[in-house]
Amino acid sequence: MSPEIITLLGQLKRSGASTLSILAKGATNDYCTDLRKQEMLTTIMLILDELDVIRTGLKREMEGNTHG
Repeated sequence: MSPEIITLLGQLKRSGASTLSILAKGATNDYCTDLRKQEMLTTIMLILDELDVIRTGLKREMEGNTHG
């Protein structure tokens, strides 16, 4: 995982979903360049993918604990 994503996940843990909200607001800013918007979108998608991996792992762990 890239250092950028690790840093963003750390921020997300500390500040909750507000990090995604800030990125989303920045991506919809009219003054933001298309390249920067694409970078923000890519970052948001990577965070969501990583959160999905974490969610899936936790779900499996919880299922293992209830069945074990």
